[in-house]
Amino acid sequence: MSCMAFLFGETQMTTETLRVRDRGRAHRYREAAQVLNCSERHIIRLVRSGKLKADRLGARVVRIFDDELDRFVAGARNNE
Repeated sequence: MSCMAFLFGETQMTTETLRVRDRGRAHRYREAAQVLNCSERHIIRLVRSGKLKADRLGARVVRIFDDELDRFVAGARNNE
């Protein structure tokens, strides 16, 4: 890729990049807890139990995407 193409945004996005962008914002445990109006500890329990899917991006970096929070809330509403 030429330097000019990079500077002017003429790059090809990979499928993975597009998939991640479609997922919305990535939240930390604390941010996800604020979105769901619960404790950070509760979010950690949900992730460990598999009820809420989180992506591990490193040894200590975990993110929960907007689409997963939406799925969780929709599932909780269906169970009521």
